[in-house]
Amino acid sequence: MPDFKFKSVVSQRDLGGLAGAGLIGLSPHSDEAQLFVPSLFEKGAIKRNMFSMFIGKNEASKIQIGGYNLKKYAKSPLKWYPIASEGYWDMKLDKVMIGD
Repeated sequence: MPDFKFKSVVSQRDLGGLAGAGLIGLSPHSDEAQLFVPSLFEKGAIKRNMFSMFIGKNEASKIQIGGYNLKKYAKSPLKWYPIASEGYWDMKLDKVMIGD
């Protein structure tokens, strides 16, 4: 991807009120920015226009670009949910339970 540009922040100051976090370029949609995963897909560098994340409790977390590994990381069948907005990976929750 020689034509893809990344930005790296090596220092910052006076950002105490900034309310933001995330992985740059992994937004589900953008009218203004070149998104990383769709760009890789369009160039033929990955087979699927997707990424997956495994958040480990007692082991290292992983991110996979271009697909997912059911055999290694899934403990049950995948469930797909629609996202609630175009610019963020958020979904509507009807009920949340913790523990029993």
